[in-house]
Order: sequence, then C-alpha cells, then structure tokens
Amino acid sequence: MHARTSETAAGKPLTIDDYQQVAHKAFVVQLGDWIFKVPSFGASATDDDAYLNCVRGETSEQELTNARMRSFVPDFLEAAADQLLAGAPRIIGFSSVFQQNVPALVLANILKKRDPSLTIVFGGDNCDGPMGAALHDCFPWVDVVVRGEGERVLVEIAKDILAGHSIRPQPGLCYRIDGRSVVIPESSSPDLSMADVPTPIYDEYFERIAESPLCAELWPDIAILFESSRGCWWGAKSH
Repeated sequence: MHARTSETAAGKPLTIDDYQQVAHKAFVVQLGDWIFKVPSFGASATDDDAYLNCVRGETSEQELTNARMRSFVPDFLEAAADQLLAGAPRIIGFSSVFQQNVPALVLANILKKRDPSLTIVFGGDNCDGPMGAALHDCFPWVDVVVRGEGERVLVEIAKDILAGHSIRPQPGLCYRIDGRSVVIPESSSPDLSMADVPTPIYDEYFERIAESPLCAELWPDIAILFESSRGCWWGAKSH
C-alpha cells in the first residue's frame, strides 16, 4: 500500500500508522476483515452500508484511508495468488487468527477458482471448536479445517493428499466426503508435548523484511515470537 500510494499524486502515502489503525485501534469493529470483503468474496453494497453505519465515529479522513486501502485489495490478492501458484503447490494452508478470516477466505477462493485441484486447508485460533465446523460448512472452497492441535494432524493430511489417498478421520478434523462436510470431535485431552513442537524457522520472515521498502522504519521494532507455554506469548527483539 505504501509503494502504490507513493507512486500517485492523489492523497498522502499510506503509512505504518495507517496499518496500525486497522490492526489495533479498529480491531474491535474488525475493520481488517471489511477491507478484504471485495467482490471476489461476494461483497454487497447493502452489507457495506450496514457495516459503515456502525463505525461512523471515524473521521472523514480515516474513512477515506479505509476506502483507499480496500481499493488496492483486488490487485494485492491476484499478486498473492500468482506468487503462490508459481510454485505449483498441491496443498495451500492458512492459519487464521484475529482479523484474518475474510482475507484468508477470499484469497483461498481465488486460488481454488484458478486451480481446482488444490487442497485448501485452514487452521488456527479462528478455527477452534464450533467456529471451525461452521467455517467448513459455509465455505465450500475450504477442503479441510484443522481444529485444535495441528502439528501431527497436518502431517497426516499432507501424506494422504500427496499419496492420492482419501483423507483419514482424525480428532478435530473437518473434511468432505462427496461434497458433504464431515466433522470429527476434538480430543478432550491433547496429547502433544511442547517438546515435540518443532522450533520455528524465521529465515524467510527476515528476508521479507529486508526486501520491504519500509525496512528502515520497521527494523528498530522487529520482534520474533516464541511460546514458553500454551496460551502464553512473549515478544523478543532481534538484532
């Protein structure tokens, strides 16, 4: 968004502060989801009017910024799809938390339309419990939803798909048989030890930061995340 708005004379370039407005200050009204609710997702003007009437407390300048962000979304999504499909993947996974459901769903829809042979897998906090089952039931382009612990389940899903086999039922899994959503109950006692969880590899994260036109502004505040126990997240500066 910064690069696109820096190239035009219309209005000020969008900044990190504008992004933070969406990510944090407007989190309670899920502005990030609305920005990605574009025609390829099935947006309607009626729904937009109802939503915007709920957030009229924003300044006219902020409303204009929100609309500018949304105007760049279709091109961004197509570019993201191009990048993902260039690797000829068989499986594409989305981890959804906070304001990531609509962005993930609309990109997944574009990918599925462009390559129907893809297997689309969703997981993350937004898919836990009945939320994951409802998401799988409502959005037919999502082939599989992993609810709860995913480290072992996802590996077995990948093995089944890459071997050309039917997906086997596993605790918490939502998958399809003849187009019908099948929901397997979640395990009441997750048996995955934290010692078995692989250590994250952040190489690509830092490579992408280095390529960003905002690298100089972002770098002083770059942090990596680690989890010391379930449900307890900490940030660590990396220099």
